[in-house]
Amino acid sequence: MSPVEIAAKLDSISSVRDLAELRRLEAISQTLDAQEVSREVYCAILRLFERFPDGDAYEGFWSFLHLLEKHRHFEPLLVESVERTPALMTLLMVDRVLSSGDSRSASHNLRDVMTRAFDNPKISAENRAFVAQSIKRHVNSIDGA
Repeated sequence: MSPVEIAAKLDSISSVRDLAELRRLEAISQTLDAQEVSREVYCAILRLFERFPDGDAYEGFWSFLHLLEKHRHFEPLLVESVERTPALMTLLMVDRVLSSGDSRSASHNLRDVMTRAFDNPKISAENRAFVAQSIKRHVNSIDGA
């Protein structure tokens, strides 16, 4: 499958509660290889996370998250996604980068990205609570607490 076809299939996912759609999602994830993730596919995965911001699709999003994490050169796109729609999976990705000890992504301070996500009017209460915990954890790790 070409990157255009993969992106189109990801963009066509209409539910993460419907069993048929979850099976389609799983089939797409099984076709992807870390070497094949183009900017177009990376962006389509981020759009998927943004369309369904409050969950992990019964763990179906985790294979996509792991795939995206192998492509750190695309982190500016991740930051843009978080700023558009603070989705659980993109927030988890930023948190995991921060937990690795890396607080910068290209020209972005990821702690600032999380602070802006907390204040974003599009964020759900659950995701805001996650961000609050992340900010607290990473501030404490900086202060040596």
